[in-house]
Amino acid sequence: MNVCQPTPAKCLKEIAVHIGDRDTTVRNAALNTVVVVYNVCGDQVYKLIGNVSLWPRKVSEATLHIHLHR
Repeated sequence: MNVCQPTPAKCLKEIAVHIGDRDTTVRNAALNTVVVVYNVCGDQVYKLIGNVSLWPRKVSEATLHIHLHR
């Protein structure tokens, strides 16, 4: 988490924005990054990312949950 600058929360929010991208490769990269953070931080990832309902293209929290718990 030390590589997330200026703060982990700001960094993860920026990454989470890309979960709603049209490009499948970008979307999968963002989801995979969030999954890695989840594996390191656990449920704290939800707090770091913020409100899932505000993400572009209405990516649901259920979608994130599915990817996190594979």
